[in-house]
Amino acid sequence: MLLSSQLFAGVNVVVHRDANIDAITPAQAANIFLGKTKNLPTGQLVIPIDQARTSTVRIEFYDKLINKNQNQLNAYWARQVFTGKSQPPNQVNDDDEIKLLIGNNPSMIGYMDSSNEDPMVKVILHIP
Repeated sequence: MLLSSQLFAGVNVVVHRDANIDAITPAQAANIFLGKTKNLPTGQLVIPIDQARTSTVRIEFYDKLINKNQNQLNAYWARQVFTGKSQPPNQVNDDDEIKLLIGNNPSMIGYMDSSNEDPMVKVILHIP
């Protein structure tokens, strides 16, 4: 079995192509995907979209961005939901669904394999 780092050159955090933002920091992205903030640094409300739990790009994204594996992430979300602080992002199956959803909704943010770029979305963070 190949490790995710052998499959991907990295992960891109993406928004709608017309979004009024060009970059975010890894800490800002982590806060959005961990439900700690609901806004981009510009103030725009944003809805994070996760990939499927078994997705290799998701595993790599959370490992590189927040240094958590799936079990640690599940425990984090269980605490967040139990205390009423936040809910985990909705999930989609793959990069194609990320591109479709974000390309049609300027309020969404997601991530995808960096080799799978598309003009429908804008890369605002590359995680090597």
